[in-house]
Amino acid sequence: MPPPDLAKKVSCLPYDVLSSDEARLITKKNRDSFLRVIKPETDYEPRNEPEKEALHHHAAENLAEFIRSGSLIQDDEPCFYIYRISMDGHIQTGIIAAVSVQEYNQGLIKKHEHTRPEKENDRTLHIEITNANTGPVFLTFRNTGGFQNQISNIINQKKEINLQLKNFQ
Repeated sequence: MPPPDLAKKVSCLPYDVLSSDEARLITKKNRDSFLRVIKPETDYEPRNEPEKEALHHHAAENLAEFIRSGSLIQDDEPCFYIYRISMDGHIQTGIIAAVSVQEYNQGLIKKHEHTRPEKENDRTLHIEITNANTGPVFLTFRNTGGFQNQISNIINQKKEINLQLKNFQ
């Protein structure tokens, strides 16, 4: 996670909502954007990017630099993150946490959309080479109320990081 004072500069939109050219425009103005890890082609001119493994190795180098520079820091203890997205009067609240790939492969975690195998394979390669899960996979669960009070208590606490979409441009 970025330290709170750098969160605005480091945080970015998910890799799949921006084209490479849109991401290049952002990283040209902001070299601290995490887009340099999740869309490492932004460090190259169009059509001059390395391919496949080489591109993901570049992402790993960028990630290592973010860590070395203090732009990303390790949490002191395991934790969950709560996020909240608000748009057009609709509020979505979620938990950022790790889930089991084994449960996904066994069908216990259902896909929410049809994904293209080449995109799945590319993201898998990215995770393997960077040794990091650098982007969220959105899942839903049937909330029987067990988490609701805990989430509400956390949401009502002082926010460590509070960003708005306009901050990412």
